[in-house]
Amino acid sequence: MSKEKDSSILNQKKLADKINFVDSILDANPYFKAKAFRRNATATFFHYTTFEKLFLILENDELWASLSRFSNDRTEDTLPGESWLEETSYSGDNYIICFSNEGNLLSQWRGYCPTGGATIEFDMMDAHTYSLLGPESEKQPKNGSDSIRKRYWNCPIDVIYWKKEHEADVFGIPTQRLNNFFKYAENRSSWGNLQFSDMIPYFKNGHFFEEDEARLVFDNSDGALDECIKFRKLSNGTMVPYVVVKYGDTSEDHADIRDREIKNMVEAAVERTDSKTIRIPYGKTQVATFRKVSAVLETKKKAWELYPKRKPNIICDGHLPIVGITVSPAPNQEYQREVIERYCRSKYWLQNVKVTCSPIPYMAPTL
Repeated sequence: MSKEKDSSILNQKKLADKINFVDSILDANPYFKAKAFRRNATATFFHYTTFEKLFLILENDELWASLSRFSNDRTEDTLPGESWLEETSYSGDNYIICFSNEGNLLSQWRGYCPTGGATIEFDMMDAHTYSLLGPESEKQPKNGSDSIRKRYWNCPIDVIYWKKEHEADVFGIPTQRLNNFFKYAENRSSWGNLQFSDMIPYFKNGHFFEEDEARLVFDNSDGALDECIKFRKLSNGTMVPYVVVKYGDTSEDHADIRDREIKNMVEAAVERTDSKTIRIPYGKTQVATFRKVSAVLETKKKAWELYPKRKPNIICDGHLPIVGITVSPAPNQEYQREVIERYCRSKYWLQNVKVTCSPIPYMAPTL
């Protein structure tokens, strides 16, 4: 077995252990689970952003994972205290992409889209390959694999909100309760070789609970991502480190899919009650396959005419799995919606993206 393949298998096992770890904490805290997101195959994730960044994401077909310590939470990567949770800075080196489980929250529109923006809805529930690019990616090589430096088997995982014992008005798991959970956890082998440090990036201060966050985490504690790191300048002049993340693996050109296989693929997706996603492999024939899948899917439209949410999503590997975009509350909503919709129609992998407007009647105060 090659070193790269062996590393990939270990990465898959660790990801499964992380998911089980989070689920175990949520299951042990019913009052927290009542509002916390539960994993299921049809769920999607949302990313709030400005119009400027929206079009950068669509045009470059990539996401940026920023160093977690430069997020909007100054306690990020800080352990919450109590016994093994010593109140000290965590020395990890994690790059994260943040999502919400809710795509139309007024507080998030105000916070992340103060002058207008949108939420991008991603079909990312299933674990998949993510490719991190090296510095020469800006040269746009003909073969996308030329710039790939690291590949990760990954998916967004919910954060665990914590609070200190005296914070009665904060929603989160009390640190003492977490401490008791980990004392019990030390005697379990359910999470393989996970270290507590592996999970610190998934803990977040309870004051941010309304964000209902899930995040993609790329660990650089061993320096493996150093050659992928770039820097972007904020409006205040601060330089923030980040890495460029692509969805899927473009290093392999998959063979053409026969018409019969396409028909079976569509029929299986229509009949499923769990995951409704049709994934088209990366390759030279991806565009032609997408057209064929869309045509076959159109013949099945009676299956979701009354329930549009039952329509399967078509995801083209190598491109971001975007399935919806919602325009923020703004006076020019319809104009922005049409611009975004026309842009999506110009890219085959975005042609099925549903573009809508937020129904929240919010207007930025002028006084």
